Amino acid sequence: MGQDGGVRRKSQNVPAQVERAFEELRRLGYHATCGEFHCPGCGMSHLENEGCTERYVFYTQEGAETLQRESTTELYWNGKGGEIFDVLHRHRLAPAWNGRKSGTMKIRWSMRH
Repeated sequence: MGQDGGVRRKSQNVPAQVERAFEELRRLGYHATCGEFHCPGCGMSHLENEGCTERYVFYTQEGAETLQRESTTELYWNGKGGEIFDVLHRHRLAPAWNGRKSGTMKIRWSMRH
């Protein structure tokens, strides 16, 4: 974990459709953050300290960089997979999910939407 405890300020370069999807997830009760954590382990440690391990969606700092560079990233999540998938799909983020109860999903965004 870095000197900052693995937490970073929210990325200033979050695509609007990603931010809108995460806002909707927050309204549904998810702890949803964009590029705030150094790594998945740092994210999970922070979520455990905050008591937010039941419903969360996040991507890491590296994921934020990949999203900017390649228009895709991996999300770490727990909660209702179908609900998360539907929100991401509704915001045209082309989610890919293996159908398991928790783990990861990939999203892809396009500036054309």
